[in-house]
Order: sequence, then structure tokens, then C-alpha cells
Amino acid sequence: MPRIYGAQRQSIAFIALLIFPLTGCVLPIGKVPTPTPGAAPTPVMTPTAAPPRTLTICLGEEPNTLYPFANLNDAARSVLAAIDDGPIDTVSYGYQPVILQKLPTLASGDAQIVPVSVQAGGTIVDADGNLTKLAVGTRFRPSSCRTDACVVTYDGVSSVQMDQMKVNFLLRSDVTWSDGTPLTADDSVYGYQLAADQATPGPKFLVDRTEAYTTTDPSTTQWTSIPGFLDPSFTTNFWLPAPKQAWGQLQAPDLPKADVAAKKPIGWGPYMMQDWVPGDRMTLVKNPYYFRVTEGFPKFDTLVFRFIADPNAAVSELSAGRCDVLDPTTHLDGQVALLQQMQRSGEVRSLITPGMAIEWLGLGIKPATYDDGITLAKGDRPDILADPRTRRALALCLDRQQVVDTVLFGQSSVPLSFVPTDHPLYAGDIPSYKFDTSAGIKLLEQVGWRDLDGKPATPRLAVSVKNVPAGTPLMLNYYSTAALQRRQAVDILTKSLQQCGVGVNVQYYSQND
Repeated sequence: MPRIYGAQRQSIAFIALLIFPLTGCVLPIGKVPTPTPGAAPTPVMTPTAAPPRTLTICLGEEPNTLYPFANLNDAARSVLAAIDDGPIDTVSYGYQPVILQKLPTLASGDAQIVPVSVQAGGTIVDADGNLTKLAVGTRFRPSSCRTDACVVTYDGVSSVQMDQMKVNFLLRSDVTWSDGTPLTADDSVYGYQLAADQATPGPKFLVDRTEAYTTTDPSTTQWTSIPGFLDPSFTTNFWLPAPKQAWGQLQAPDLPKADVAAKKPIGWGPYMMQDWVPGDRMTLVKNPYYFRVTEGFPKFDTLVFRFIADPNAAVSELSAGRCDVLDPTTHLDGQVALLQQMQRSGEVRSLITPGMAIEWLGLGIKPATYDDGITLAKGDRPDILADPRTRRALALCLDRQQVVDTVLFGQSSVPLSFVPTDHPLYAGDIPSYKFDTSAGIKLLEQVGWRDLDGKPATPRLAVSVKNVPAGTPLMLNYYSTAALQRRQAVDILTKSLQQCGVGVNVQYYSQND
């Protein structure tokens, strides 16, 4: 198995690029002049209604569909974020209710773990987390069991007690579909039924572990788990509502192709679809029934989504004022330097945040060709990465900060683990491997890798490395893709490894290979 040494960088996600032309007029404020006798009356200026406000958002691709239960592309998700709202948002790694009155918790009693009787042949989640039928030899956790120490093997005869979850979700009373129909708990159950249908694409992990999803009253849904499945993410197990009044006459297999669902879906969010011109644009207008309209939302009367596949063209349209926002789907990774220059000159405002994608360099400690993991077969490479000190030395000899500073223009950071440092579950005692060739060389010397020719640019040779023949060069194969940022990162890391006497043979492949 490969051993993973943190990461080289976190990817950049462009949230939005904004440009707002400053136009307007100034009206004097003061007393209305008193007319002079015999003079023509002075016209009194009265305020006029504010003109409609339009926001033009440029997407890097056209939505493939707006049917929310299909395999949506990123552009479709951006548009649907304006048509629907929530139902649950994620902010700073935490969940916030949008159309729910509150999120269920065990402490409040909205979520409960209750014992239930299960007979032979019943569907359960076993002690290993697998969905299965209760049968002779099945290992399961009886009620109240939370560790492996209390796991029981089923005898095939008796009824057993296992735990399951019951979670209640209470809707806000003021949420309405854009056709004026109240949104009810039954709409969420209808959404679950569509998601569970075998004709609907997408993962079925949660569906398969759901015993029931029903309404308990017009505003409340209840999720019940399969016995043995105690979901730590139960807070989010509220299904996306679907407009039964608009789609109910159609079957699940027909909805992805129906205009009422794929091209003009109704939602409960701030906007609703007006028209879709294929290959050109979409236009959305205010939803008069939006439940936050009394708070002054949404701020714009009309949203126009334009489709511009070429990032260079998108930036030009932004500069010309024909795009107000460039959506992340415009893939602006190659325009960072230009956008930073435009921001310095006051042309645009760029908002950049580290994404959750991590670029990592994996070390193959034991190649698959090792016949039994111990004895080398003919043609196997020596066991050069077995010593942990060698792997730590490689981590110290990787100048990941330079990758961030140059390839990513300093807009990200070197992650220490797969969990971001600002995440509440981040462990603060994770070791940091800052670029330090002196410390890396010291470790390599301890292991037995020596610079016999005094030339740092040539690979070190094994002198007294355990299980490695003397004279074996410290030479690694570096496999990557040929994308521009990959090549830039590889070049930096290869040169930094060479400073420690680590030879690198770079090989580029297509993503599929």
C-alpha cells in the first residue's frame, strides 16, 4: 500500500469575480423653492421607482439539465442554487437549517436511538457496516453495543434486539413553491421516493440503509434507519423536496426528459426560470413567493446566466462589463496572474478560497511485484523506502511551499493532513515537514545513503542501508499527468529532491493511464 506524505498543495477554487460599474446621479436635497408671483411654477421632482436590477453570471459550461435528481454538472448546480434554497447549508464545516425550523439532535429528542426486534432474514447493518440479511453466522451489534467487544454471532433461531435511529425534521411554515403551493413534508417524502427509484441515477447508500421515510404530520418527516445503522450524519438525512403537484403525473424514468422537470423546474428559492436559450443563456426572475422576500431578498430582479466555455473570453467579457460574475465553472486556474493584475488596477475583485481537493505525492513503500512482501523476486527494485527515516527525509526535501508560492501564486497553503487546519476535527499534534535539506540529508546519512562523489546533483548511493545492496542509487520514479500545473509542481519538487541527493526519473501519463 502506498504511504501518503501529506500534500503538495490545496487546489484553488474561484468563488466569484465581480465587477460593478459605478454609475448614478446626484439630486439636491433641501426646501422646495417658493414660487415668485407671476412666475412660471417650479416643477417639483418626485422620486421614481428604482429601475430593475440585473446580475449577469457567466458560466464555463451550459447546464446539462435542471432536474435535481439527475447527475448534474457544476453549472447546473450553480443555477439550481438560485431556484432552490438549502434545504440545509454548510457554513464553516457546520450545518445550518434553511427551510427547517431547526436541526435535529439527540439532546433535543428530535433524534432517538431505539431498540427494535429483528427476526431471521431481516435486513440489518452488521458489525462490519455491511448491509445484509440476518442469518446463521452473521456478526451483529445487539442493542446498546458500541464496540467490537460486545459483537454477537447470530444462532439463526432467536429474535434479537438491535438499535435503529428515528429522526424528525420539522419544516418552516412559510415556505412556498414558486407556483404558490405550500411546501409540505409530503414533498420531501416524494423527493425520497424519486431518489430511491432505481431509474434515478446517483448513489443509493443512504436509501439502502433507510427502513422508512414518512410524514408524521403536514410539517414533519421522520427518517428511520435499518437496524444496526447509527448514522453520525443523521442531521442531514432530510430529503430534497420535489413538487408533487407539478411532477406527480409523471413516472420517475420520464422526469429527466420532461421539460417541466429538466428545463423549467419550480423551486422554493429566490428565483424561478423564465427562459432558456440553448447554447446562449438562461434568464431567472424573482420568485414572488420566496419566504425571505420581507427581508429584502433577493437583491436583484433578474439573473442572467451566460454560457462562455473559453476562460480567456470570459475574462474579456468581465472586463467589458458584459459579465458581472464569473462562476467557478469558468476554470480560471490559468488566469490567476492576469486577474491579480486586474484587481490591483481596480478592474475586478477576485474572491479565492482553498478547495477540498488535495494534490498528494504517494510513496510506494512495497511495490506490488514483491512476491510475499519480504523476499525480493528477480527484477524487483531494492527495498529502498522501508526505513521510516528515509521517508521522513524525502518529506523534508520536498519544497512544497515553493509550489504554493509560484504555481498557486501564494493563494493556498501547505496542508499538514487530509483535514484542513481550521476544521474542528483537525488534530493539532500532527508533525510538520517544512523544507529543510540539511535535516533531510542528516537523516539519509543516518540510514546509510552517502554522497560518495561529492556531487549533490547525482543520486546518493547505499553504503550501509538495511536490505539494500551496496551501490544502489537512491533513484525514484515520479509519475504524474502532463497538465501545466502538474509539470510546474513536478519541476520544483524534482529540483528540491536533487538538493538532497535524491534522483528522480519523471514520467508523464494521461489521466486514464
